[in-house]
Amino acid sequence: APYRRWLAEVWAAAVDWRGLDETAFGHRLRGVQGRLGRDGMVGETIVEALAAAVEAARRSLAFEAYDTQIRAALVMLDNRLAEMATGEGKTLAAALAAAVGALAGIPVHVLTANDYLVARDAAGLAPFYVSLGLRVACVTGSMDETQRRAAYGASVCYVTARELVFDYLRDGQRRGFARSDLQRRAAAMCGAEGARSMLRGLCMAVIDEADSLL
Repeated sequence: APYRRWLAEVWAAAVDWRGLDETAFGHRLRGVQGRLGRDGMVGETIVEALAAAVEAARRSLAFEAYDTQIRAALVMLDNRLAEMATGEGKTLAAALAAAVGALAGIPVHVLTANDYLVARDAAGLAPFYVSLGLRVACVTGSMDETQRRAAYGASVCYVTARELVFDYLRDGQRRGFARSDLQRRAAAMCGAEGARSMLRGLCMAVIDEADSLL
């Protein structure tokens, strides 16, 4: 029942976003980002941010989001699993949820099955993220540490679960799992060898094909 109400609110807000020119869109988006940063991802602000993402997908990719995709994004943003049938548009649903998290300033990892999908989705959805003022990147198995660190620094990073887990373990070995966050930051400021991590942390993950990956 709450998702049905939130869905109606997203569509109502999306209509408002559709009437804005690019300048007004950007100004309103910055206001939403400010509220997300101040209040966190709460109901009303999530609705507004998701509506902006829906309109951004229409403008940048000519994708008209379906009810099922918006509802799935709402479910994922509520920390739940969303089941979608083949062909219902999981890629866009995941991108909508990831965009809301990134607009809140949270580093987002979108986990998918293989390197091909990682690279394809990051490249194909780049115009969507750029239209929201976000940077998207991907990590694949062939990348070196410098490339990985740069990719993980993006607003949204597409990566396989395997690559993410092993990079997290490498970071842990490098800095010592037992160190506190304060100790790690102090070591990095002093230029300690190997103190600089590839990841910014495990903050938010949007998981594609969760039944397989988990």
